[in-house]
Amino acid sequence: MKRLLLVLCLAAPLAGCHEFKDDVLLICDSPDHVKFPENAKNPQKLQLIGVYLYDNVSTKEGKMFVDYLALVGRAERSKTLRKIAMKEGITICHLADMP
Repeated sequence: MKRLLLVLCLAAPLAGCHEFKDDVLLICDSPDHVKFPENAKNPQKLQLIGVYLYDNVSTKEGKMFVDYLALVGRAERSKTLRKIAMKEGITICHLADMP
């Protein structure tokens, strides 16, 4: 995770921090923008969120971050999301709160 944070911190100025921050906000708010089928379970919700993120995240760094989040478990996903969101000045992250 430290390596990912280093890559994101170094790469963000190249893409413009504002754009990466927009991607992080989009990632954090993604559960609010995806329509879930009635009675959808978490694996299905996360799959739909993943499709939404791949379609909407715009920066290379944001896409790398989404790829990383797809590979880790819930606890690591939440911890990393909160850390990156806080670094970008984002205080609420609904995806980090998802079970």
